[in-house]
Amino acid sequence: MPSERTYSRRRFAAILTAGVAGVAGCTDYSDQHTNQHTTTEPPSINPVPPGTDFKHTRSEPVTGWRIDDPGSPKWVDDPGWRMHGHDTANTSRNRSADGPSDEPYVRWTFDPNIPTLFAREHHPVIVDGTVYTRRAVNTETGAFEDMSFELVAIDAETGDVETIVGADRLISRPCVTEGTIYVAVGSDSKTAIHAYDRKTMTRRWETEGALYDPFTIRRVDDIVLATDADPRYGVNEDLELDPEQGSSELFAFDVETGALHWEARGIGPNMVDNYGRPLATTAVAVFEGTRIARRLDDGSRAGILPALPGEEATRLSDALFEDTLLSIGYASETFLISAYDWQTLEPRWSRSFPDSRAGGRPTVVDDVVAVPRPDDRTVVGLDLLTGETLWRASPEIAPGHDDLPATMVASDDEFYGVLPGGGTFALDPVSGMVRWELRTEAMSWSPTYGIALADDLLVATGSDGTLFAIG
Repeated sequence: MPSERTYSRRRFAAILTAGVAGVAGCTDYSDQHTNQHTTTEPPSINPVPPGTDFKHTRSEPVTGWRIDDPGSPKWVDDPGWRMHGHDTANTSRNRSADGPSDEPYVRWTFDPNIPTLFAREHHPVIVDGTVYTRRAVNTETGAFEDMSFELVAIDAETGDVETIVGADRLISRPCVTEGTIYVAVGSDSKTAIHAYDRKTMTRRWETEGALYDPFTIRRVDDIVLATDADPRYGVNEDLELDPEQGSSELFAFDVETGALHWEARGIGPNMVDNYGRPLATTAVAVFEGTRIARRLDDGSRAGILPALPGEEATRLSDALFEDTLLSIGYASETFLISAYDWQTLEPRWSRSFPDSRAGGRPTVVDDVVAVPRPDDRTVVGLDLLTGETLWRASPEIAPGHDDLPATMVASDDEFYGVLPGGGTFALDPVSGMVRWELRTEAMSWSPTYGIALADDLLVATGSDGTLFAIG
């Protein structure tokens, strides 16, 4: 019998492109869950038997809450940008930020010397006038195994850099809350979450569990959530994927000790569409792209989010704006966005955009939802209350490219889009008018993303992880 080995996602990117296409589908109902405490798991709702073909599983679980109150997200009104997506609601919105001036300019840049492979989807954070990110050192040979890494603090005004902690392994995914800096340290199967005192930079704890591809760290009360976006496919000696063995994971650690409280399965074969940002409140956590809401304290089921409309619809992401849950996904070649009441999970409206499944995470200013539509080079403005189309914006930035894969964020009165490579634009939320665009020669088009917004600073991630501070 062929020997089984486990490989990181990055080592089989080319294989996954072809292999996952045959197994991608609806894995929303998987309920593999490990609880480190002695708690009792409520009976499963329409559980998926082991070995089930996820693509063809259409036994719908019952939508609704098992708890009295699904809770409220954390950090939504925080003036900093403390974590990936700003807050645990995935709003990508900082209502306290002023944003760049009407005549934006690059205030400073920072080159982290990170190989492009590890620069994709890198996200800086901004807290109290300091930008936190990472950089590589000992890069002379160009070999990743020879590099060391540093977590650095950059003055938001001047761009002055200070090293605050070093490691002989990759540092990534910073989160800064309540006097503690959380980062992932390591790569492949040797990654752990480290917690440092923000003033002294002494390490308080590190986790024991191995993560392969950490994507997001966020704190909710006395729980630190972390996601592992690598599904860890089993691969035999013929390089054949075994998608039933793979799954991304959601971990819940104790904020004081780093001890594992519970872990739960995220998405299995459908990892191509998996982002890895959990929606979390003071009561529940939902792995991005899935429907199972888990109790924050023990990981047991707290409810099931509504399914997106459409035959074989695939869920991509969820975000919570006050009492409105916005869910995006696709069915066939149609992009979907739906709104639900967070307390009751009753549907409010749903919109479909045919001819392309492409669409990005939404964000909101007042009652206007901005949704990037890469394939037709637009950003669509929708009414948060009705789903009606209010406007379509067509930035002229990067005219030589066929699409416009923007990542959207918002202040209290403006939308900002960041393109791969660091090009940015601003939109008026009422009219959709393009207020300004900024792209320099250094902002070369590349598959890197990352953004943070606080005070008068917008930080965009460019080629090879270079940070552009836009003021």
